[in-house]
Amino acid sequence: MVSATATLQKSPSNAELDRRLRRLERSVAELTRSTAARPRRSKKDPKWYVNGAGRFADNPAFEEIVRLGRAYRESLRPKTGRAKRKLPSSKRRAGPAARKGSRAHT
Repeated sequence: MVSATATLQKSPSNAELDRRLRRLERSVAELTRSTAARPRRSKKDPKWYVNGAGRFADNPAFEEIVRLGRAYRESLRPKTGRAKRKLPSSKRRAGPAARKGSRAHT
C-alpha cells in the first residue's frame, strides 16, 4: 500500500529557494532598468497616428493596395438582383430634405 506522503512532492531546499529568489530579483531589476530607460511621451507630444498621417500620399503602391482591397471587399458582396430590404416607416430615418421641412420656422 502506498502512503499519502509518498505522493506529495518534496519541498525545495533553502538553497534552491535562495537561487530562485536571486534569479527573480535580477529579472525584476532588469525589467525596472529597461522600462526606466525608455523615454516617456509628454502631453505635448503628438500621437503616433498624427505623425503617420499622409505618409503614403501620392504613393502608387499604396494606391494599388487600396484599389485591390476595395475590389476584394466588393467581391464578397452578394451578386443577387434583390433590392435592399426596406425598413418600416417607424424605423426609417428622415432624409435631409424631410428634416428641413419638419422644423418649425421661427
